[in-house]
Amino acid sequence: MLDHPHKNPVRKFRTSTPQVRTAGDVLLYRRCHSGVTTHFLRVTGGFLSMRNERLHTLMTRARVTPESLADICGVDPKTVRRWLTGRVPYPRHRSIVAVTLSSDEEHLWPQAVRSGSLARKQAEVLGTWPHRADVPMPLWRDLVARATTSIDISGYAIHFLPEQYPCFRSVLAQKAAAGCRVRITLCDPDSPHALERDALEKLGGTLPGHIKATLNRLLPENPVKGLSIGLHDRHLYSTVYRFDGEMLLSTHLIGQHGHQHPVWHLQRTGPEGMFDRYVGEFERVWSRSRPVSDLNPEAGPEGEAGPEV
Repeated sequence: MLDHPHKNPVRKFRTSTPQVRTAGDVLLYRRCHSGVTTHFLRVTGGFLSMRNERLHTLMTRARVTPESLADICGVDPKTVRRWLTGRVPYPRHRSIVAVTLSSDEEHLWPQAVRSGSLARKQAEVLGTWPHRADVPMPLWRDLVARATTSIDISGYAIHFLPEQYPCFRSVLAQKAAAGCRVRITLCDPDSPHALERDALEKLGGTLPGHIKATLNRLLPENPVKGLSIGLHDRHLYSTVYRFDGEMLLSTHLIGQHGHQHPVWHLQRTGPEGMFDRYVGEFERVWSRSRPVSDLNPEAGPEGEAGPEV
């Protein structure tokens, strides 16, 4: 039986199973596994938290007391002691502590920082559809209407868009005239990749004609500054529709037609997420595109971007 907590408030156990005590007890036990000893503290009944050894070590090295750190952070010293026993500070306090101790948040609270980063990345996904045909057309119109800085599209033919959105060309021209950068790159209808994709989707040789039809529907009657259309000769694994900080991403499935591909609705929540990765994919395809005015795949220097049309 354990001694009375007032006589022996801290007791050590060499066990891998946490001991159950009453609320208010402070229990320190050791888990020995493969020669590694980990110290744990239970500060309230039924709640186990791991002592933050990294925070304790850095505070000791810097000769920072709980009272001084509390004063810097604008909190009570008891709060800092809770941080030492495993409590995770609020984000605003984590950054102050990290700077004060010349460290970084991920070193001091790796799980909290990684969980927050994961949550931000998961928040990028606003919605999904099993087929592109399931995406409501009002959403396409709304995304185009709200875009003010960038509209970027890379794909094979995207012939459904100007067909189901009759004023698509005029809206793009208006956006470009208002200062929005519009860049669209389609597959060169005379390139081997167009025929390859046609065979994969079993289109019977119609894909090059769809691409040319899209070009006829997209090219404005008069040149518009800021509206650029190019042709690429790359094998694509997805079609990107980027509208400022939102994106509709259609991932390609083998043997499926364009309207059968699944679609992800993404928003940018921070760097290095899915949104930024596919923006980078668009940029790589765009950088290898060439002017749409010349359909001869041998014309134009390698890597020339689509011109303003």
